[in-house]
Amino acid sequence: MIKFYYTPSCTSCRKAKAWLEKHNLEYTEHNLFAQPLSDEEISELLAKTENGTEDLISTRSQAFKNLNVNVEDMTVKEWTKFISAHPELLRRPLLVKNQQLQAGFNEDQLRSFFSREYRQIELQETKTAVA
Repeated sequence: MIKFYYTPSCTSCRKAKAWLEKHNLEYTEHNLFAQPLSDEEISELLAKTENGTEDLISTRSQAFKNLNVNVEDMTVKEWTKFISAHPELLRRPLLVKNQQLQAGFNEDQLRSFFSREYRQIELQETKTAVA
């Protein structure tokens, strides 16, 4: 099952949700503001990254720049507490499938991320259209 972490006002999140629905992929939603992540959930997300904190945090955001912090100097525990206090700094949307994480919306990356599921759905749609 796909887990979809989002915020309602995020344009990229709305695009990702529409993409998931268009491709009939089942997912569970997790509103990052209505249901704040626990330290354990943040640690689990971090464990799924390829590049650590840089995959999860939106360093180009104005909110991040305003805080004027250096996350590279933080321990993992400090970083998870920091993100708990500032969930708006997470890149969005976050999509988790098994042990894989996709941060942000990019249609080509989503197609690759969900390649097997995507191909199966495309095949079903083609068979239905031919029949």
